[in-house]
Parts: sequence; C-alpha cells; structure tokens
Amino acid sequence: LVTGCLLAVFTYVFLANAWIGDDAYITFRVVDNFVNGYGLTFNPGERVQAYTHPLWMLLLSAGYVVTSNLFYTTLAVSYAFCVLALTVAFRSLKSVWRSALFFGVLLSSKAFIDYTSSGLEYPLSFLLLCIFYCRFFSMTRNRVIASPPDLIVFGGIASLAFLNRSDSILLYAAPLAYLAWTCWPA
Repeated sequence: LVTGCLLAVFTYVFLANAWIGDDAYITFRVVDNFVNGYGLTFNPGERVQAYTHPLWMLLLSAGYVVTSNLFYTTLAVSYAFCVLALTVAFRSLKSVWRSALFFGVLLSSKAFIDYTSSGLEYPLSFLLLCIFYCRFFSMTRNRVIASPPDLIVFGGIASLAFLNRSDSILLYAAPLAYLAWTCWPA
C-alpha cells in the first residue's frame, strides 16, 4: 500500500514537472536523421557528432521507430527508467520506512525532480547507478568476496553507464578499483 502511494506521488510529481530541455532537441534531431536514414548527424551530409550519450540516443531511436513521436516517447522512457530505479532502490532497502525516507530525500532534490523528465540521459543514469550500488552495497554488507564473474558484471554496468554519459565513469571508478583489488589472485 505504501509503495503504491509512493508510486502515485512520484507519478504526480513527474507529470507536474514534466518538460523537455532544449539540449534534448539536439538529440531529437540526430534521432530523427538516424531513423530517416541520414545517419547519426545533426545536419545530413556533415560528419559531426552532436550527441554525448550514445546509449540514450539509441534507446530513443528504438522508441521513435515504434511510436513516431519523440516528445511523448522520451517522457514515457524517462518515467519507466525512473520507476525501475526506484524499484531497485526500494527492494534493496528492504524496509517501507527506509524506502519512504529515501523517496523523501529524492523528492527534496530539485535536480532529481527537474532532470527526471528533461529529455536527457539522467533517468538511465539513475537506473544504472541504482543497479550498481545496490548490488555493490549488498555484497559488501554481507561480506561476500567478489569473484571475477562479479567483476565482469560490475564492469558491464559501468560500461553501459559510460556509454550513456561518459563523465559518470567517475562514480564507478572507486568501487571498481576495490572489486578488482579483492578479485586479484593472491
């Protein structure tokens, strides 16, 4: 019941603050050119990469192929990724009250509220961060020693985050170094 209420509150806040930033329209033009066969360019015939988030751009391209409407597709994809990120975080917290407190902290962040529906890559970044850190903290909390396959999974998540937003790799560097250190053969 509480989780349903939190979802309803998030949906209201998301829709009440929904907007698409002007930088997103740069990506929209690249997506439109790509889907219509002009390549991954801002201006057809020019070899200039106008986007900084290849993974997000490809996801929007896939959605645009299906719906033919970038504005609403972007809002729907952003909402879905934010709900998935919240779901991952709530399951990791394992307590309704911790989840409610975490949710309250998120809602008090103007940056979180503004950029969840901005049309930019932040919702996917939030989801990848939640997946990575919830798994990382679960392992460290349970004192599980990471194995090489674990390192591959964590590296894969960090790689997706790098493809989504290259400067986000800094958020993953320290835990990846720690995991590599613990996996190193003695």
